[in-house]
Formats: sequence, structure tokens, C-alpha cells
Amino acid sequence: MNAVVSPVQDAQKPGAAAQKPAKARPAALKVAKTAEAPASQQVRKPPRGINGFEIPNGAYREDRKLDLRNIEVIKLAETGFAHAHESFYNIEMVLPNYQNENADRIRETEAAMSALVGGLATDLANEVKRLRVLAKNSGVELTKGGYVPTHFELQVASRYASRLLNVFTDLDELYLITSAMTFNGAMGAAERVTLNSQWRNRIRRFIRSLKHHYVMLKNRGELPAQHNDAEADTGTDQQFQDSLERIDDAADGGSTAAAQAAA
Repeated sequence: MNAVVSPVQDAQKPGAAAQKPAKARPAALKVAKTAEAPASQQVRKPPRGINGFEIPNGAYREDRKLDLRNIEVIKLAETGFAHAHESFYNIEMVLPNYQNENADRIRETEAAMSALVGGLATDLANEVKRLRVLAKNSGVELTKGGYVPTHFELQVASRYASRLLNVFTDLDELYLITSAMTFNGAMGAAERVTLNSQWRNRIRRFIRSLKHHYVMLKNRGELPAQHNDAEADTGTDQQFQDSLERIDDAADGGSTAAAQAAA
């Protein structure tokens, strides 16, 4: 019996061109367009740190040491001082070179900066003196306790930056005094939180004003964009706002929890 052979369906007809086997088409890649997160939710760069301002090569500088104890003061110094240092250096050391040797204008800028920094430093020093007297009259010994200090070593290229370090030292002492008085029942928690926040926020606003003034000078062309800027201050408004918000975040650190505890 003859075997029945089934015809091959794919057999090519005589004379037909050979066809290449069809390749499997890769699945189309669907690229999902992600909406850009709001500025408040974007991941920000970490703070520069207290030594975050890179002093230009060849610029005069001096060594400084700083001991801070309170965590809120440390956060504010680590986040805000580099911004202030950069602004101080450029306004004090660079700006006069771009004021066309106008002696009167240079003296006006110098007087304004001295008054700005001196007013903050004097007011805070007087407040610390007042609290020392208040603590003494209340029988509170300020040498009995405290915090474990954090030690910083840094270089400064502006006398105003050096004075700002003294401001941080006085703010740190203010926190120590108010904490000691609250611990010993000589001051209520609500009064302590209010007093601390008042001075912390004043210093925060001071740093913001310096940063803003510095950026405005550069945007108007009165100051050149420095090649060693750690952040693109002449970039977008959002970059500048994020820079200021980091200072705010440091200044507000822990204050919300403290206020709730006081309540």
C-alpha cells in the first residue's frame, strides 16, 4: 500500500522568490511621561555645611574655631552660614572693585553692612545679658548642666562672617539659659519656645536678606558670577527659592515639636 503523504502547506511554488522568515516584532515600548513633582516635593541638595563656601585662591583668610551645643543652632549654622559667608565676601571684598573706585559709594556700602551686622549682634548680646541676670536672680546656676558641644574649625574671608560666628555663639548661649531656666522652673516652656523662635527667626531672616541682596547684585551685573559658586544663584528663581527654603527648614528644625510639647 502506498503511503499517503500530506502536502506541506508552506511549500513554495515553483519559481516563487524565497521569503525570509518573519521576525517577531518587539513589543512597543511605552514611555510614561511622569509629571514633574512640585518644588516642595522635589529632592533638594544637601546643605553646604558650615565650611561650604570655597574661598577663592589667593584671598586673605583667618582660622576660626566654633563650639555649639544646641541642635537647632547647629542646624542653622550648618545650613545658613555658608550662604552668609559667600554673600559677605562678595559684598565686602569683591563689590568695591566693581564700584568704579567711587569712594563715597564704597563707604556707604561698608557703613550699611556694619550697621546691619552690628545691630543684630548688639541686640542679641543685650538679650543674653538680660537673661543671665534673670537666671541669677532666679537662683539658676548655668554651670550645672548643658549639652555636649560640637566643635567646628573653619576659615573666614570676611570680618562680617567672623562677627556672625559670634552671633551663633550668643544664640547658643541663649538656648542654654532658657533651657536651664525651664528645667529649674524659672521659665515656662511656652515662654522658652517663643523666645528661642524669635531670635532664631531673626537670624534666619538676616541670612535670607544677605542672600537676596547678593543675588540681586549679581543679576544686575554689579557682581560677576563666581566660578566657584557652590550653587547656581543666577539660575532659576526656583533654585534661589529652594536655597532660601533650606535655610528656613534649618531654622524651623524641631520648633514644631517643641511648640506642641509646650502646649
